[in-house]
Amino acid sequence: MIIFAMKNESTGKKTVYNYSAQDISIFDVLVLSKVLPKLSNITPWGLPANIITIFSNTCVFIAFIIAMLSVKGIYTLWFAIPFLLIAYLIGDALDGVQARKTKTGSPLGEFMDHFLDCFVNAELFIPFLVCYKAANPYLIFLVLVKAYITQAAAFWERYKNGHMYFGRFSTSETIIGLALIITVSYFSGIVDFCGRTLGSFEFISNAVSSQFLLNFTILDVVIVIFILGALSSDIFNFVRTKGASLRFWSYCVSALLVGFLFAVQNVDFYYIPYYIVALFNIDFISNLIVSITMKKTDPHPDYVFVGFAVVMFCLKITAPWVLIVELCFLSLKVLIRAVSFISKHKNYWYWKNPAPVEE
Repeated sequence: MIIFAMKNESTGKKTVYNYSAQDISIFDVLVLSKVLPKLSNITPWGLPANIITIFSNTCVFIAFIIAMLSVKGIYTLWFAIPFLLIAYLIGDALDGVQARKTKTGSPLGEFMDHFLDCFVNAELFIPFLVCYKAANPYLIFLVLVKAYITQAAAFWERYKNGHMYFGRFSTSETIIGLALIITVSYFSGIVDFCGRTLGSFEFISNAVSSQFLLNFTILDVVIVIFILGALSSDIFNFVRTKGASLRFWSYCVSALLVGFLFAVQNVDFYYIPYYIVALFNIDFISNLIVSITMKKTDPHPDYVFVGFAVVMFCLKITAPWVLIVELCFLSLKVLIRAVSFISKHKNYWYWKNPAPVEE
């Protein structure tokens, strides 16, 4: 068991900021716990933790761009994807180590770390779905929504119990698995195999009579396994927190409803609806992170947006302008919240860490 505790004494305010997490992730315990102390020793004192956070998340974004270029048949930098994602994992842990070492942990640091992590889900799953030519709209949106609900459940535990918890199979294992899966999609034979339906395997078609199941592809099965694994993680989260608030449950229902509405529309170009669903979840989770750092009441989902989405669906209005309006509305809302929080806590921002104080 690894227990982290960040403390920061802000200049002039003499306040202490605490952050704790229990991490029993297999990769984190066996690999990161041994690598991070060595990296910490060679990391310059003056390098701010927030800069490390931004750098690590930039690695995921670059991996996302490289993977998306495959749509145009560009695989020049494909080999870099697993290295970029591993760099993200290391940076995502190193920023906390650096904050503790330099005593610069702060509400801003926690917000930036977790806020940027919210975008990682979309940046990882979109390349995965594109590379393997996923075609089942229901599973496409369900896996995205489920990933965000699982992330929100982890933050709910931080809100309720005061600390984060990372189980044996956690974020690190998920990212490593997706990194490997995305990387091997370079080989067309593997993509073709994942696209085969269960009914194309004679031994399965002889044993299973359900046409619904036989139409499932190997990729669909992989997605279902991921969803079930994430669901088990959520159950343990709620057991440890002894349930969740009505507002949190309303978020879960709203997220699933919004995902379903866009899945049913099944537009030819599902990237924009995908981003809309991602931003709806990011909007709630970022609000929950603010509630955690500022010790506020837990938030509720955006009922106005849910209502608008339901009305547009009932009226069968799926024009591109509607999607653009929804995308811009959520993007602006998330941006305003981030800018507002960062502005209020800008005194915690460092371009270079202050020199260590001799005790």
